[in-house]
Amino acid sequence: MSQGEYRKFFDNVICGLTSPLEEKRAAAIRDLETQSGFDRLVPEFMKFAVGNLSEESPDSMRVSLWVAHSLVRNANVGNAHENLYEIFPRIMECLLADREYKGHLDFREAAASFVADCCKAYGGRDVAQTGAVMEAYKQAFTGGGRCAQLGACLGIGAFGKETSDKVLSPLLSEPYLKALSDSDEMNSLNVAYAIRKALGKYLPPLAYKSIGVEAFPSSYADSFFV
Repeated sequence: MSQGEYRKFFDNVICGLTSPLEEKRAAAIRDLETQSGFDRLVPEFMKFAVGNLSEESPDSMRVSLWVAHSLVRNANVGNAHENLYEIFPRIMECLLADREYKGHLDFREAAASFVADCCKAYGGRDVAQTGAVMEAYKQAFTGGGRCAQLGACLGIGAFGKETSDKVLSPLLSEPYLKALSDSDEMNSLNVAYAIRKALGKYLPPLAYKSIGVEAFPSSYADSFFV
């Protein structure tokens, strides 16, 4: 690509991601996930993602995550892992934040998928250290409030049911499960309900039946990525 072609590619992708039209967003994500030959633009895309990540704007957060996750998923890009040093910790911070923010239920689940994909793709390299991530999840679950616990549940669950059973199940004490099951206002926007839903999705039946949760897939992540 020439300098002008690089600039055009970058501008077209960003324009597509921020478009109100679903087909344009889908096309931009597809370009980031599949195109080759734009490695030199990866730092600029990641810089945009970091600058765009604001808890005051769910749409901006979504675009930031689309950019970072699409680059990680692109097998034709060889330097995505080298440019995670700013965006990865920021997304981890939003995932485990012990507070509610606009669109936080949707964002946490999609962020959990991003973190898991980074760890699976890059393992022990750079910032995506699986062991450190798991330790952060366990600390958030045992030492944080409900919002942090939700982020930890989703984060661990994104690694699969085997990891969930191994890492998450031992953290679930009987008093905790009872308090969770006794929570009021069990609706889809309630954090306690979201935790119960995550446990029902990711843990084996024997691990969650005591809190009265059925195992059914969440719609959050399915609807998040266009």
